Amino acid sequence: MLISNKFHIECDTLLLSVGLIPENELSRKAGVAISPNTNGPIVDYHLQTSVPGIFACGNVLHVHDLVDYVSEESENCGKNVITYLRENDTSTLLSVDVQAGANLRYVIPNNCAVHKKQHFYMRAMIIADIAELEVRQNETVVCSRKLFHVRPAEMISFDLTDKESAKMVENVPVEIRLTTPNPHSRASVQASFERRGA
Repeated sequence: MLISNKFHIECDTLLLSVGLIPENELSRKAGVAISPNTNGPIVDYHLQTSVPGIFACGNVLHVHDLVDYVSEESENCGKNVITYLRENDTSTLLSVDVQAGANLRYVIPNNCAVHKKQHFYMRAMIIADIAELEVRQNETVVCSRKLFHVRPAEMISFDLTDKESAKMVENVPVEIRLTTPNPHSRASVQASFERRGA
């Protein structure tokens, strides 16, 4: 037995996000800068792209392994869009660039605010039962976290507190890196990534 329950919703544009490969044809046409590491837009700490007023989150930004992360990121992005629409500006805080360091494929967002709590997502390039995540500016360790069961297939997510971000200084990029007691972890997984063309 077939049940027909059709209805019509008028709209200007319908965007579909299907699958786990970021689809950014519209982003490219809009002039949005794309990261070669994620195939998604480069975003600031508001999740705003290089084009003012265009924001990105979810699998269009980077591949998520858990829908919980997608929901969390999209809620944060939505709040930032509301702020942008009310104030027509979101870049009111001092920010610094963020780079993926040793054993990380990428870090989102691509910059962070000083004196503000920040949430980061990243993808490891190593397999390790125990690893240490470090946030650094040059030789200064802003903060560190001990991680367990690190795998490339499982996204890493962590908060940088406002107190920790207050240690950062202007005009110095932040590097987030993973260190591990096993020096061979990176080489084996990096080789595997290169073989697959990832």
